[in-house]
Amino acid sequence: MRLQFIHKALICALFYTASNAFAAIEPLAISSEDNLSAGRWMFASNPDLEIKRLKSSIQSLAQIKRAQATARYSDCVTEAQKAWSKFKGLDPWLMTVRLDCAIHSTLQNNKLMSQLSGALSILEKYPEWLLVGPYSSSLRTSLVEARLLIIEIESKMNRKLAWEGVENLQSKSSWFNEAARAKFYRLIGELSFSDQKLEAAREYFSRSLKETDSDELRKRLGQIDAALIFRRLAYTSEGT
Repeated sequence: MRLQFIHKALICALFYTASNAFAAIEPLAISSEDNLSAGRWMFASNPDLEIKRLKSSIQSLAQIKRAQATARYSDCVTEAQKAWSKFKGLDPWLMTVRLDCAIHSTLQNNKLMSQLSGALSILEKYPEWLLVGPYSSSLRTSLVEARLLIIEIESKMNRKLAWEGVENLQSKSSWFNEAARAKFYRLIGELSFSDQKLEAAREYFSRSLKETDSDELRKRLGQIDAALIFRRLAYTSEGT
């Protein structure tokens, strides 16, 4: 009797647990606001052929992703620009892809920096995209990366513009990750060094090292320390 009772109790417990598990299942709701992964065409043996089979209305979107996936970043930016007026509801996604491709195309060839500047000028018109929505985090990260890249390029061509870029980006410092802070401080150090402000250069190089270690930067610090010592000795000898 006791074994039968235990057996029945176990069956009831299992039935109750299974019933609750099925009762907890809810329908999955997906909307255009969700950040979804790429379509199956991305993983086909011949993606270009699969793209041609898509509806003409979305072929351009697939071509954008295809260009990005195959490192044809300049083409990706161009295709995203063409699609801009066709798919107004997808503006934040298009900007996310366009900005990422513009960063990479500029890294490949800094003469294409105009693609990056163009994407940023449009993004500035929609500040809400940086604050809310499924792409806001990616856009903030890409914006910081893009601004740092422009500062780096301008520091070698036009230091005045580079300093203006530094001032502009300081207001976005709360969006920096560790790598971005390290690069930001390093770039300020480089600009200060070019302006012969050795103490400031040393300060910002040191800040950069606190974020991310770098043998190259440690070497630069050693050179600055040597230059500062030489400057102090020269000043002392002049005084005597």
